Amino acid sequence: MPIFSNLWFNTIMGAFMKHLFISIFLLCLGNIISAQTISADYQDGVIYIKFKDKKSTPNYTVKQDNTVSISEMPFLQQIKTAYGITKITSPFSSWDKENFSGVIYIYYDSIAKVDSLIQHLSRLGLFKYIQKEPVFTIFGTPNDPFYTETDNLQWYLDVINAKQAWDIAKGSAGIKVAVVDNAVWGEHPDLQIPSQLQANVTNGTAVVGNSAPPVSVNQDEMCTNPNTCNAYKWSHGTHCAGMIGAITNNRTGIASLGGGVTIMGISTSKDGSTVAYSREGVMYAKNNGAKVISMSYGGSTADSLSRELFQSCYDAGIVLVAAAGNNGTNRQSYPAAYLGVISVAAANSDNHLPVFLSMELGLVLLHPEVLK
Repeated sequence: MPIFSNLWFNTIMGAFMKHLFISIFLLCLGNIISAQTISADYQDGVIYIKFKDKKSTPNYTVKQDNTVSISEMPFLQQIKTAYGITKITSPFSSWDKENFSGVIYIYYDSIAKVDSLIQHLSRLGLFKYIQKEPVFTIFGTPNDPFYTETDNLQWYLDVINAKQAWDIAKGSAGIKVAVVDNAVWGEHPDLQIPSQLQANVTNGTAVVGNSAPPVSVNQDEMCTNPNTCNAYKWSHGTHCAGMIGAITNNRTGIASLGGGVTIMGISTSKDGSTVAYSREGVMYAKNNGAKVISMSYGGSTADSLSRELFQSCYDAGIVLVAAAGNNGTNRQSYPAAYLGVISVAAANSDNHLPVFLSMELGLVLLHPEVLK
């Protein structure tokens, strides 16, 4: 029988009241590191800018694939060769024209000159901000202990008094929870997410109908070595979606905290480990009726575009929940550290911080394991 996690993840949970409904949602924690040549915190070869106002914004056309001709950006003409500028995109122009149409991404080959490029553009006085593109990685720990079939594999439900919560309220279909992650296998027998509630945004536009991992990934593969198993790498979003809203009382898989809520699966990764299109995923969720957005990923740097995006979601009344990270340091994780985002950390079965955490960052805590 297919399972949510042939894989093992440390997960976390936040409990909160929304529309008189007790909703408890889970986020997966861990350490997946994505190295970059120039800086571990930022993607090589790309920055983004936001024009200051309409007067400073050139007249440019956004093509169907979100690209913009370099020739339509006058301020780049004298430097495009020096910095090896190869492409311009405007990924948010079709998503939110009011707030984000003035954001463009600049791709360049001379990655070692990033600071020089930013300094040059800053002197022009045309932009509200100019920033490097942060690296966001999903949080998952592939070294959790195995549990035997005689153990309570869902002990975390007892830790957070789930049974008592269910006596008060269960998941409501009127609460749409968007899981923005690497991928979500919506066809899993214990999820059954309708295709219209699935989307892939990894090409810069929303392709509705499928949020699952690539077709090359065998969803039923049993992983003996998580470090080399594609099914393990790509199961993160499916695992989180299952913990939030797996179908309950169906004699299949697991019981979830919010069984009965409407799950929206949003795929934002091309490699399984990073979520380079997470902002597009959040914006898609916002534009398509999400009441709650679950983000089980993070990075070590804050940026202006993300801050504006999460503020706009908060202003729209959307509950934002993100993983605090488990690097065991005082370094904040984003988006969890933004104002308006509920930051959630992990605990072990004794309701104490697990060994990979050195400080308490969360709300209601848990730490589930293998679920068969």
